[in-house]
Amino acid sequence: MSTEYRKHAVSIIEYFDESVQDCIEHPDCNIGVWKKGLDTAHEWLRLIDSEKVTRDELLSFIGVVHANRYNTVMWFDLAERAYDWVSSKEVISLPPRDIFLKSDGLGLGHKKLDEISKTSSTEHAQTLFTHFSLYTNEDPNSEVWIDGLNIVKEWQKLLNSQHNTDTEISSLLRNLDDSFRKYLGISLWLDLVIAVGYWCKSIGRIGLVPKRFQLLVG
Repeated sequence: MSTEYRKHAVSIIEYFDESVQDCIEHPDCNIGVWKKGLDTAHEWLRLIDSEKVTRDELLSFIGVVHANRYNTVMWFDLAERAYDWVSSKEVISLPPRDIFLKSDGLGLGHKKLDEISKTSSTEHAQTLFTHFSLYTNEDPNSEVWIDGLNIVKEWQKLLNSQHNTDTEISSLLRNLDDSFRKYLGISLWLDLVIAVGYWCKSIGRIGLVPKRFQLLVG
């Protein structure tokens, strides 16, 4: 069985490595997603080849996998196979497979505006706060989650304020725009962009939203 997992790990490493090389030739590519995948796949191979794997090593590895499982199709494939391998070690307890692989995002990119409006911006922000916090704990020191958590906190401060100036909202949107360019393709970041954009529209500040974000919220 370990031989089969090893083959999967090597195959995933080769895929991520090719993706990193492609990104080097295309500067607009989000190379961080692929580098993270490559490093994580290498770590999996190291663990597979280790004579003894500790509980802490497994927890650290599977936490990173869980946090990033929806970054790309190959990340999800890694998550499926890594889950099965970690479960087979019988060292740590994991949630049921369907729960582990389930999407935690809001899925706003697939919803119509009238559906989005059924949930308050405060609730959207709290859900995003919960997920970014979880992933920051599972994947420590990863800027993609830390930056997202900081922006959600900034948004929540504005939500809790009765009087928001254009300057304050524009600052939030600038930070969001800069980060979204870095983390393009991360579904949770798309949820954040749409949620904040819809909030701006609902309070009559759609004009402050960057044009490319306006297209996402109608």
